[in-house]
Amino acid sequence: VAGQLTQGGGADQREGGAHVVEGHGHGAHAHAGGVEGLVPVDQVVAQLYTVREHLKTPKDIAASLKKVKKIGYGSVQLSGLGPIDQKELKAMLDDIGIVASSTHEPGNEILDEPGKVADRLNDLGVAYTAYPYPSGIDFSSTGSVKAFAKKLDKAGAVLRKAGITL
Repeated sequence: VAGQLTQGGGADQREGGAHVVEGHGHGAHAHAGGVEGLVPVDQVVAQLYTVREHLKTPKDIAASLKKVKKIGYGSVQLSGLGPIDQKELKAMLDDIGIVASSTHEPGNEILDEPGKVADRLNDLGVAYTAYPYPSGIDFSSTGSVKAFAKKLDKAGAVLRKAGITL
């Protein structure tokens, strides 16, 4: 799991007992010791989508979260998880001692069922979510973009009312 937590050919290293994560492109640079120019690892969120192949079942999710915690991450972005009840997931996160700082929700769920998304995120104690790349939108058409923006604004209002930032 550790080598997969950074994208773009990142490496996982240990230096003098402190954890260092180095990456290229989208990878995070982190260091538990707060070395100048590097972000302390406790301020970096692990994006679980990068280890999605290890998150297919509740048992897999628990094992992967434990590994993520063991290498020094205290916070994750929930994305790429297999089916799991949000109450079971919340209990798992609490037991392991990891905070879910945000999620990456399917776009159709955000647009079509924002109330359901808000309920799930509130059950998890998560106040932030991200909208994925808006596939199917004709960005060369002003009308298409405006229609999408209107739907996104409407969904955002429902989420905002529930205390969720989109």
